[in-house]
Amino acid sequence: MHKSRQNSVSFLIFFLFFFGLSQVVKAQAVIGYSQDAFEGKSLKLHPGRYDAHFLVSKGLAQKINSLKIPQGLQVWIYSRDYWQGKSRVLKTHVSNLGWDWEDTMVSLEIIAEARVELFAKTNYKKPLLSLSPGSYSLDSLLAHIKGPFYSWKIPQGLEIIALSNVGNGDITDTIRANKAKLDPVCYADIHTLMVAEQEVQLFEHRNFEGRSLQLLPGAYDVLELRSRELDDQISSIKIPDGYLVIAFEQAHFQGKSKVFTQDMAFTGWELNDAISSLMIRKRIP
Repeated sequence: MHKSRQNSVSFLIFFLFFFGLSQVVKAQAVIGYSQDAFEGKSLKLHPGRYDAHFLVSKGLAQKINSLKIPQGLQVWIYSRDYWQGKSRVLKTHVSNLGWDWEDTMVSLEIIAEARVELFAKTNYKKPLLSLSPGSYSLDSLLAHIKGPFYSWKIPQGLEIIALSNVGNGDITDTIRANKAKLDPVCYADIHTLMVAEQEVQLFEHRNFEGRSLQLLPGAYDVLELRSRELDDQISSIKIPDGYLVIAFEQAHFQGKSKVFTQDMAFTGWELNDAISSLMIRKRIP
């Protein structure tokens, strides 16, 4: 085969493969089923929020009983409309939601997992690799991408913890900012990169003082707060960018509530020392 024609065929195969792969990534979705074991009526759901009205329009109001959840997505399900009430976070396939959730789901959110992005060039050009939360050997990363990286993006809610060999022990550096230009010399001493979710911090007193508690995204009812000795004792909150906290006056996510989207040195008189349950969520753009 003529060389130019061979190159054209190779390019076409590469294009079709890459296009197909990108379409698969873009099409990643959760599938909800009306029966256990992924049977019955089904509904494909992409990242976003779905209220009771939407589920009614699809004939699946309070009728989703199993879910297929691809890697990289998580599902928050709620017992009340507009993402309120009892909640549960799902990150893998669930063939049976259990008796306590049977025909109970009223609204839900689907959130794409945030990842740190590494780039082969400065200014976030030529993507190399996406890192989900976890621990990575820097040597293994460099071997995998076959060379250094020159910039990275860290989305809201994530941080990089870099462990370096300096002197007789490890030094830990926490990084939360994007870097448009990275000199490989800067990470020559680093042996491990840990990608971690940032945590919300709850404090017993105003101005971020007193006993504290760090929590990842999730739903925390009165028993969990009581076990940490902070039931009805929260007066200030530190919230990472990209997160929100919904605080409830009563247990089981009931009663008076308030949404916080930034650091609060004082929760306000209405909920000062009165928070009995709360939800921590990542904001959906």
